[in-house]
Amino acid sequence: MTALGAYASRIAQVVFATLVLLAAALTVGPQVQAENGNLNPASQTAMERGIAAARQQDYNLAFRYFLEAQKADPDAPQIWFNLGLAASRIPGYEFRAIAWFKAYLLANANAENAAAVNSQVAQLEVALESRLTKVVDAIEPIAKTVVDHEVVVNVWSDKPIANTPENRKKLRMPSYVEIGGLLTAMHLYLGDKDAAEKTRRHFFIEKEKVPTGLGIVVPAHLDRALASAGLYDELVDKIGWPTYDNVSPGLAAADRVLFATERGDVDVAQKMSVGENSRNYAACKYYELGRLDAAKLTGALFDKNDTAAKAAELFAKNCSGWWLKRGDLAGLLARGRNGQVIVVKDNYNNVKTGEFNDTTIAEFVSTLQQHVSSLQKDYGGAQGYNLTDSLLSFADFLESYRQMRGP
Repeated sequence: MTALGAYASRIAQVVFATLVLLAAALTVGPQVQAENGNLNPASQTAMERGIAAARQQDYNLAFRYFLEAQKADPDAPQIWFNLGLAASRIPGYEFRAIAWFKAYLLANANAENAAAVNSQVAQLEVALESRLTKVVDAIEPIAKTVVDHEVVVNVWSDKPIANTPENRKKLRMPSYVEIGGLLTAMHLYLGDKDAAEKTRRHFFIEKEKVPTGLGIVVPAHLDRALASAGLYDELVDKIGWPTYDNVSPGLAAADRVLFATERGDVDVAQKMSVGENSRNYAACKYYELGRLDAAKLTGALFDKNDTAAKAAELFAKNCSGWWLKRGDLAGLLARGRNGQVIVVKDNYNNVKTGEFNDTTIAEFVSTLQQHVSSLQKDYGGAQGYNLTDSLLSFADFLESYRQMRGP
């Protein structure tokens, strides 16, 4: 029996609990507690305390008790549901609430309350995207100022090069592409193509004119983000698009194919495929669409002589966790419990100057600004690379959200 099958079997034996006060704001079906015996004693006790805390409208405490219940009985979806309800009432916990609700629906796709839960998830996504957009908008001018004024030294004379518009675009172009590319990706992960295009212009990353040479490499995040938005033109240009996986498929495959296949654009995904893993994504999606012949032609997973039964076995074995929306239950549970770490890092000394998560994003922005100010004070200015790890960390978080949301 597969992992999801085991969960489905368990669900069939469980009467799902809801929180009475929370459910007043979200009609989600039977408003009863879990039957005794469905949870182990430690989990049942924690659940009861969580429900009592919710009745007092202390949702932080309720969330803490439900986490204790989930730790004691990690495979009980009714706990995930209550965690989603509690988290949805705590400001700044939208990301975790979405993860818990998505996990609940993944394990219980035919739940009677699925429509109501999906409606609540949609509201949470709007709130989270609004908050994250403001964060990206706050980061962009900080990053632009850093790159505009980074010190570029003539290697022959060891003297700073004049800060003219021509020199900025030519000699600082690697930083513009790297930093601006990450910010562009952030906008695309949040579904805002117009803002992404403005950021590209702001950082001189002209569409289909990204220069090659001069150490310029497009961030893999921009690859994935462009594919997530269906913007494939540059991605299929293997010569003019200087991305990581163009250097070496084994270095840091952009996985643009993952996003294209989830959008249903499997033919263009096949064109963009590099390396065995990317072909796997295309093969999985072709099979899911009932196109086994096309799946076999990818050269991955399926052999041309595989029977339908064999192909079904291979799909179940290799494709169940290829996308969070489809089957990565463990990934969703991890995001619900711990959120995702976001760091501000001093790249030069390889030291973290601050560590945050999805619930403390405002502090992340403030610390990033302080970090840049400190570099300007101590070293006369910051370099583009001083921001790279911090922005990568935030882009990783936004990609996580994009994966959870799906196409």
